[in-house]
Amino acid sequence: MIHNIFLPQKIGDYYLFKKRIVSFSIFKESITALSMTLHARTKTINHVISEPILFDQYESADLAIIGTIKKIIENIGSYDELSVVMNSSYGIFKELTIPLLDEEKIAQIVGFELENFLPFPIANAVFDFIITEQNAATHTSDIFAVAIQKEKIDTCATLFSNAGINVNRFLVDVFNLYDLFLATSTPSEKGRLVVTSDHEKTIALYLEKNKLKKIRILQEAAIHDNDAWWKAITFTFESCTENWIGEKEIIFYGNYSSEIIAKAEVVFSTNLTALPLTYIFEKLTLLGDTTQNNVNITLADLAATLDLPVTDGFNLKQENGLIETTLSAISNYITASVLLVLLYGSFGIHMSLEVQKFSKASEKVKIEIMKDLKSALPSLKATSPAEAIRKAKAEITKEEDIWFSFSSQTRHSFLTYLFNLSTIVDRQTLGLNLKKMTFNRNGIILDGNVKSFDAVEELIKQLKNTHLFTQVPNLQKTEFSMPLTLIDQEEGS
Repeated sequence: MIHNIFLPQKIGDYYLFKKRIVSFSIFKESITALSMTLHARTKTINHVISEPILFDQYESADLAIIGTIKKIIENIGSYDELSVVMNSSYGIFKELTIPLLDEEKIAQIVGFELENFLPFPIANAVFDFIITEQNAATHTSDIFAVAIQKEKIDTCATLFSNAGINVNRFLVDVFNLYDLFLATSTPSEKGRLVVTSDHEKTIALYLEKNKLKKIRILQEAAIHDNDAWWKAITFTFESCTENWIGEKEIIFYGNYSSEIIAKAEVVFSTNLTALPLTYIFEKLTLLGDTTQNNVNITLADLAATLDLPVTDGFNLKQENGLIETTLSAISNYITASVLLVLLYGSFGIHMSLEVQKFSKASEKVKIEIMKDLKSALPSLKATSPAEAIRKAKAEITKEEDIWFSFSSQTRHSFLTYLFNLSTIVDRQTLGLNLKKMTFNRNGIILDGNVKSFDAVEELIKQLKNTHLFTQVPNLQKTEFSMPLTLIDQEEGS
């Protein structure tokens, strides 16, 4: 189900949408499964199942395993992601230092680094890694890589495929346990051997300052209190910590009986720490049934359902190409496509709004231009700003041609007339509003108005008193366009 097209599944450790994860582990005589629902910051265990493989009821071992898988899935119901935890006994592990920090670039060369350590061709291997430490100063990454024969992965994938189930991730138990331990323990500067057991084996992880350094798989009976088991644990602890000069401790991690813990306290004295399942559940703030059937919970299955950070990108399926396209890839592709459509759609809407805004502003400017031009040139007639500007330019050019066609002496005379006219005519008394003065070679045309008919008579009188014009016409209206012929310069003199 693709429910996170528009938003991510989670932000940090907060799940916006519910995610139900199922993990499987296949042992020689049984199959265990655990389902977990992650939502917001809550983690709820839905099912803890351990089913025996009833080989005698099927024609072959494979059919028995497939039947058991189907039975478990029927009990679990729907889910969003399914992981299979591979047995670390199948793997070859190697700690490496890579002169790179980028995880994708490390992935491109890790196969070449592993090749010399494998007893089988790298072409027949499926491999991946986790990053245990990075040093920005030296530009290096310390990683732990694992390689498993491709045949093992293919066989497991085929079992689930024949049961009608798609496997999203193939994990490996030791890395899951390391990730879970980091998530539930307090950081320490000590050298620590973490001992944990499942139905078939005991796994020992040696850490120095929280960094995974060594992995030991003890094939002796998982939690049987026998001499061989205790000798293997003691030897592993001593051999792993022999070169460690600081404090050291051994941690029994998970569901160990009180008898085993009591004996461990005698064997390891003050170096012992016990972290039982109840402590792990409390540290993870798990909800659901965490008290019943605890004996059936394997910590590797639990870790596989929690989306923990160290193993977040780990997947042995990535290299084997069993399934061409995963639902996650399809979801990511659809998400990217939808986001692109939204981005371009938003850009288009924004552009459309901006164009509308510009059009409105442009129309307003056009109206203002027409208003100002008609105010300055009342006789101007035009239907568009472009036409009005063109005609206004022509009118101004015409006026300039007339003005500059006069000699400098003549222009000087005009200025003299205008000065005398402005000193004799009392504009304030007359209420004279002079809208336009047009020059020609013979005189001036005055366009404007005065406040009253009495002011009309007074204007005519004042114009005559200037003695600048050969004739002043009589006016019949307060609005006027009055041509005034200037007295010849020689006459005036």
